[in-house]
Amino acid sequence: MLKLLLFMLPLLLLFGTVEVKLASMPNTYSQKRADLESQLNSIQILVLGPSHALHGIDPAAFSHKGYNLANASQSLFYDKELTLRYLDRMPALRLVLIPISYNSLYTQLQDSKENFRCWFYSKYWGIEAPGMTALDLRRYSGIALYTPQTTWEFICKGFRLDLLEGLASNGYLRYDTTDCLKNISFTLGAKRVELYRRMMKEEHYAENVELLTNLVSTLRQRNIQVCFITTPVFKTFARYCETSVFQSNLAALKDICSSHGCGYKNYFNDPRFSIKDFYDNDHLNFIGATRFSAMLDSEVISKVNFN
Repeated sequence: MLKLLLFMLPLLLLFGTVEVKLASMPNTYSQKRADLESQLNSIQILVLGPSHALHGIDPAAFSHKGYNLANASQSLFYDKELTLRYLDRMPALRLVLIPISYNSLYTQLQDSKENFRCWFYSKYWGIEAPGMTALDLRRYSGIALYTPQTTWEFICKGFRLDLLEGLASNGYLRYDTTDCLKNISFTLGAKRVELYRRMMKEEHYAENVELLTNLVSTLRQRNIQVCFITTPVFKTFARYCETSVFQSNLAALKDICSSHGCGYKNYFNDPRFSIKDFYDNDHLNFIGATRFSAMLDSEVISKVNFN
């Protein structure tokens, strides 16, 4: 037994050291929480949504203080949970921008190929999605959370890597323009739409509409303005989207806006954007993000009473 313990001790020490290193590495979830909480008293505009907003909306272009709380593949469930968690601590909040992407009403993060991100929300935000089990190792281990393969890559680099590259203190994550054109084509656009289509499920539509309605109702009861937006995409993506999905999205938004007095701005096929504004088929680069954020300031934010 003693020999076994002596053999295991270096492995346990190595395992423990790796876990400590992983726990100390900032990522977009831990950093966004720290940045948000340091600015709660002054935030007047809150931006929610998935990666289309994360990379496409820069609050630096706003005429009032804003924070971008979007993140990669962030579903409406997390938009709602994050907002309600901090609502009582944002006394200056006057406007919430809720992006509705092509697939937003038909997906749940926990039911997608990106469901590993649910464990990051659990660890760094304390938000539990339905169906998350107490027995999953990702709840307790950074190695399991990041996966052994990714952890090994971190080890090989001596943990000297920046998981926050391009992330501003206002929550915006910049996409550069380097080699953007290689990411944009009708072939890649078709594949991207098909990827979304495989994740979209009819049964999520009603539950997403309900949670969205609950979120908007809570915000409007506090006299906080709400505007839904659909972010720009390039024609290589738009060509393959189904009209029926747009019609269903529009029907839900029209009903919510009518019932609760909020607005909707659709920039999906906005002709003011060109290929130079895009990082890939459905995400803006920093040039497009600057243009889009200025449009939002002029066409949405300027209409809101911040007094």
